[in-house]
Amino acid sequence: MAIEAKTIRGDYRYNIARLLSDYAFFGIGFGLMDPNTIIPAFAGQLTDSQILIGISGLLMPLGWLLPQLFAARPVSQATRKKGWMVRPILISRVGVITGALLITLLPPMQKGAILVVLFATCLQFAIGDGIGSVAWFDIVSRAVTNQHRGWMFGIGQVLTAIGMLPAAELARYILGPTGPAFPDNYAMLLLLSGLLLLAGGLNLAMLREPPVEKVEKALPLHSYLPYLGRLWQNDPAFRRFLIVRGTVSLSFLATPFFIGFALAHSGLDPEVVISSAMVIGTLSKPMAALVMGWLYEHTGSKAVIQLLTCSAIAAPLSTLLALVGPGWISMVSFAAVGITGAGFSTGYMNWLMEHSPEEKRAVYIGLSNTVNGITVAAPLLGGVLLEATGYAHLFGVALALGAIGAWLAFGLEEPRRSHSPAR
Repeated sequence: MAIEAKTIRGDYRYNIARLLSDYAFFGIGFGLMDPNTIIPAFAGQLTDSQILIGISGLLMPLGWLLPQLFAARPVSQATRKKGWMVRPILISRVGVITGALLITLLPPMQKGAILVVLFATCLQFAIGDGIGSVAWFDIVSRAVTNQHRGWMFGIGQVLTAIGMLPAAELARYILGPTGPAFPDNYAMLLLLSGLLLLAGGLNLAMLREPPVEKVEKALPLHSYLPYLGRLWQNDPAFRRFLIVRGTVSLSFLATPFFIGFALAHSGLDPEVVISSAMVIGTLSKPMAALVMGWLYEHTGSKAVIQLLTCSAIAAPLSTLLALVGPGWISMVSFAAVGITGAGFSTGYMNWLMEHSPEEKRAVYIGLSNTVNGITVAAPLLGGVLLEATGYAHLFGVALALGAIGAWLAFGLEEPRRSHSPAR
C-alpha cells in the first residue's frame, strides 16, 4: 500500500508538470496566432471587408465550441479519455504548421487564396483542439485537486507570460520593416506557433491518466438530445450559468476590432501596436491569473466569474474613452481581453467541474461550450454593425452587453455552497 501511495503521489506531481508544460507551450504558441490581434491584423492586410475581418475572429471560437456537444457523448462513455484528447490535438497542431508552409508557397498577390488558407488553418486547429478539450477538462478534473487547480492555472499563466516577452519582441522584428516580406512574415509567426503548440501536445501525450470511477450510461443517439434538454430543464443553476456566460460572450462582438481601432487611432507604428498588444495582453494574464487563483481558493469560482464580467466592461469602455481622449487609452482593451482569457479556466471551467457529477462532467462541459458556441457569430455581427454605424455604436453595444452579464452574474450560485440537483 505504501508503494502504491508513493506511485500515486509521483503520478500527481508528474501530471502537473506535464500539464504546466503544455499550458506554457500552448499559451506562447497561441499568442503568436492570437485571434484577437495577430489573425485580424493578418486578415486586415488581405481584405478591406470588415465582415471578413470579423469572420477571422469568429472561426476559432466557432470551431472550438460547436463540435464539443458531439464529442461529449463518446468521451463521457469512455473508460479511458486520453485518446480522445491526444489524437485530435496533435493532428490539428500539425495542421497549423502545414497551413503556414502553404502560405509561403502562394504568391503574395493571391490575397484571396491566402485568406482561404488562413481561415482553413484556424478552423481546423480550433476543431481539433475543441474536441480534445472535452477530454482535457475531464482528465484535469481528476488529475488535479480543486485546491491545486486554481494555482496550477495561475502558474501556467506566469510561465506563458515569461515566454511571451521574447516571443513578442520576435514578433515585432518579424512584422517590422527589417523582417520578412508580407505574407511570409505572418506565415513565420504561424509556423513558430504550430511548433510550440505541437511541443505542448507531445507533453499531453505523455500524461498518465487517472482511473475513471464512474462512466455515464451509454445512450442511443436518438435519446441524447432529449437527455440534454432535461439537463437544461432540471438544473436551474446550470441554466443561469449558461445565460451569464452567453451574455458576456456576446459582448465580445467588438473584440476583433480593438486591434484595427488601435492601429488607426493610437498614433503608433503598426508593428509597435501589434507587439505591444501582445505584451499587454500577455502580462495582464499572469497577474490576473494569480489574483483569480487566490480568489478561487478562498471564495470560489463565482467571484472569479464576477471579476471576468468587469473585464468585459473595461475593454469597450477604454476604446470609447479613446474616441474622446488620447488614442493610447485604447491599449487598455488588450489588458482587459487578457484578463478575460486568463480567467476562463479558473472561472467558467472550474465552476463546471465543481458543479457537475463526475459521470456527467464531459456532457456538461460539451453542452456548455456548444450552447455558448451560438454566440460566436458575435464578431460577424460586430463587423456588420461597424460597417453600418462606426466604432462608437459598436463599442457602446459591447459595453451594454458586458454590463448585463455583470448584473446577471450576481445571481449565480457558488458550487461549493449549493445543493443543486446536478450534484
